[in-house]
Amino acid sequence: MKTSHLPRVALLSLGLFSTTLHAADSAPVNLIENGGFEDATSFAWRIVNTPHATATINEGAAHTGKRGLTIKDESAETIARAMSPNLPTAPGRVYALKFWARTHSYGTCGGISVRFLDATGATAGDATASHAQATDTQGGWQEFTLTATAPEGAATVAAWIHTYSRQEGVVDFDDIELREVTEKTDAKKAR
Repeated sequence: MKTSHLPRVALLSLGLFSTTLHAADSAPVNLIENGGFEDATSFAWRIVNTPHATATINEGAAHTGKRGLTIKDESAETIARAMSPNLPTAPGRVYALKFWARTHSYGTCGGISVRFLDATGATAGDATASHAQATDTQGGWQEFTLTATAPEGAATVAAWIHTYSRQEGVVDFDDIELREVTEKTDAKKAR
């Protein structure tokens, strides 16, 4: 009777080993829900507008698919931003961020920050340390990437898309991906 159970155990072990190899070979999962802004019915991004700076989902801002995000800033004193949902994290976790952006005029810039917050919602670490800036793409789409490590005290991570104070213009964003990676070399796989 013992020998009849051995083949089943061996097959079960082989199946787990095979699954583990497949998972290690694949790219990490995108943590940003609706990073292409396609699903208007389950939109989890939080948009913050001011009287002279707006963030809108529209068809004219699509890099791929049908929609993207446009930030239009008409004031050198205010900013608009869109923030992904806060996702749980822990200190030392490494993230790879990738996005596409285009500016509509010379001198215009916008960016995305990987923001880490502590358990109270306050910024953990240096808020400007994990940032990619899109500047003067001359109306063409350009891909941007960055890698960020969760600092001490980090409890959540999110992507914040924004313009800058003292900056006016229009910037489109699309195809945003945030992936947890285990090593710096995995950041290349996520791209």
